[in-house]
Amino acid sequence: MKKWALLLVSAVVLSACATDDNAPTTQSSSTQYESADAQNAQKYPHSGACRLLRENTAKKGRKILYQCSGAQILNTAEAREVLGGMPVSFGGGGGNAKAYRTTRQAAKRFHTGDEKSCERAFINVLAKMRQTAQKEGHRRITDLHSYYDRRPQSGGTFTCEVGSFHGRVVFRARLQ
Repeated sequence: MKKWALLLVSAVVLSACATDDNAPTTQSSSTQYESADAQNAQKYPHSGACRLLRENTAKKGRKILYQCSGAQILNTAEAREVLGGMPVSFGGGGGNAKAYRTTRQAAKRFHTGDEKSCERAFINVLAKMRQTAQKEGHRRITDLHSYYDRRPQSGGTFTCEVGSFHGRVVFRARLQ
């Protein structure tokens, strides 16, 4: 028991000695996010397909929305490689809702940045849709569209929600 008390007291003394009264104060958590995002953007460049739609609105954690161009990301070498030649067309989500397949995909945000995580989440959607289509004997993905908050979004753009750890997207498509 005396051993634990001695260790505790020595740890407190060492931590008090290690503090520097002239050192600058620590950053707030939102400032830490911003500086980390700026550093990640320099280390991990993205295609520029995403733009900020809405700043953080969460009281705890993080919830930022981006508007991204799926058509622009679809033209990248990584997306073409994932699709393996399977044709993809964007649509607006009209018609019978039962004909659609829905997928929710995410990609890590740390060490990649917000925009890159949105791009990666979209590529994960393509990979998942292709895998499902091949498994069921389909040859193409049609009427692909964002389905964020259960609202179909047309025009080849999609909404990506970036939290503290992941960028997340929701998509629907028809497999033919």
